[in-house]
Order: sequence, then structure tokens, then C-alpha cells
Amino acid sequence: MEMAARLGMNGAIDDLILHGKKNIHGLNWKADSIHAFLKLERSEVKEFLAFSRSASLLAAYHRAKKNECVTNLSAFICHYKSFKYNQYYYDLLVDAAARCKCSLTTAENYVGKQLKVSKRSFESMLQFWIDYLRNAKLIGYALKEHNVSMPKDLEQKHDDAAATANLLRTENHRKMGKKRAEKLSSIYSFEYGGLVIIVPESADAIVAEGNSLCHCVGGYAARHMAGKLDILFLRKSNQPDKSLVTIEMAPRKSSKDAVHMRQIHGYRNDAGTQPASKKYAWFIDVWKEWMIAGSPRDKQGNPVIQIKEKTA
Repeated sequence: MEMAARLGMNGAIDDLILHGKKNIHGLNWKADSIHAFLKLERSEVKEFLAFSRSASLLAAYHRAKKNECVTNLSAFICHYKSFKYNQYYYDLLVDAAARCKCSLTTAENYVGKQLKVSKRSFESMLQFWIDYLRNAKLIGYALKEHNVSMPKDLEQKHDDAAATANLLRTENHRKMGKKRAEKLSSIYSFEYGGLVIIVPESADAIVAEGNSLCHCVGGYAARHMAGKLDILFLRKSNQPDKSLVTIEMAPRKSSKDAVHMRQIHGYRNDAGTQPASKKYAWFIDVWKEWMIAGSPRDKQGNPVIQIKEKTA
């Protein structure tokens, strides 16, 4: 307490006395030296005290440094001084950057890019991003992948993640009804050339697929379960339990409905590799023709394919 008073950190003292808040992420109350109390290197103490006496801002620096969002105190101070909004939102920016393991500049630029396609304010979009990241963590997204932690269409991904997080909290809605599962299997399930199309029957399976392939399909689970879209897994016939490629289709209630594939992606949305749509085009083309023909099957339930088979 005496150390805080000598340093003029009145906010930290008020927090401790009035609210019992120790600000342990920024201060070490058991320390017997100034640098240890502030959890700083000796060379950083003078620079920080000349800049601020805020315990929360100090905590923000420690979190940013720990998660490699900033290289040193000088860089942190420089970035903070250029920030146009109040400290509450700066703390949120640090929170987002720490969750994503990206630099503070990258985090700020990401919010700025989202504003170009949204009518939200910077503060609102930043809070929106934090909400998305919290739900994404609950679902189990691979947030270390920047295409997952910083999606291009944040508002849609936010809504998807929120819906899936709510779905996973409700046991009764995590599995697809038997009739719908059978219907989707009858119009989609397909095996050809060493590959197979599988219909996921639970929200957990879709979340696991997204985690395995490091993309955001987990956020689509709620809409899949509600029949607003159809998520399918493309896998090797001899490894049906190993994630390979994920497909999103416009919803089909019967084999007579139109066939429209919206997305097809492999690991990390095919980053740095040949797109799944091209790599497996030979399979996709045959599968599509089969669906357009009404998903015909023989008496044993096997797809009736009218062309010579190929191998994966």
C-alpha cells in the first residue's frame, strides 16, 4: 500500500480499499522493490511512470507482452498514444489481440477493415469481435489460426458462433432427429472412387470437424440442425472418421430439390494448397450428376452410378 502511495497510484489504492480489487495482473503487492511491484524490468520503471500510473493499463501491457502482441514497453506506449478511443476500449483491443496471438496493430487494423462493410462504430465492432472470440473459445475453435480468429465476414461468423454456443448448452437439440437424418442421408450419402459423403447427425460432430480442419464450420452447426443449410463431410472410404473436406449445400428437403454447393474447403480453408473444389472435382462432378438425377439407389441402398468408376 505504501509503495502504491509513493508512486501516486491512487486508482490502485481505491480499487483495493473500496472494492477489494488487487489488480494482480499488473501489480505484485508482496514485492519489496518498485520494479518488482510493477512487474517491470528496472529499465522500464521510469518510462512507465512517466507515461501513466494506471494499474489497469499496466496489466494491459503485461498481457500484451505475454502474448507477443507487442515487443516492448516503448512500442506499447507508442501504440496507446495513437489510439483514438478511451482506455476501456484499449483494454478490449488488448484482450482481442491476446486471444488471437496477433499484434496490437494487426488487431486494430482488423477492426478497421470490418468497419468498411458495416454501419457499426469502432467501439461496437470491437465489442462484437470480443463476443465472437468468447463464443469461439467455448465452442473450441482453433483461434491460433487467423482465418478463424479474424474471419472476413465477422458479423455472420459472430451470429453463427453465438447460435452454436447456445445450441451446445442445450442437450436436447444437439442431435438431429432420426427422420431428418435418414432423409438427408438418402439424398446425399454417396460413395465413389475411394471417397464417401457423410451426413453429420449432431452439432458436436460439426464442431469437431471445424476444430480438426481449423476453419469455422463449427459455427454453422445451429443452422444445419435447424435445416437452414446442409453441412456434409467428404472423406476417404477407408478413413471415414478422419476429417478431409467440408461441404456446405443450400438446404434440400428431398432429392427433387435443386443442387447448389455453396462452399467446399479442406484444412485451413485450403490455405496454400490446391482448392478442394479442384482437387476433388472428378468426384464432385459425378456426385452432383447423381443428385441431379434424383439420387437413384438400388435395392440394397447403394448409389446407382452410370459412368465408369475412378479411384482416389
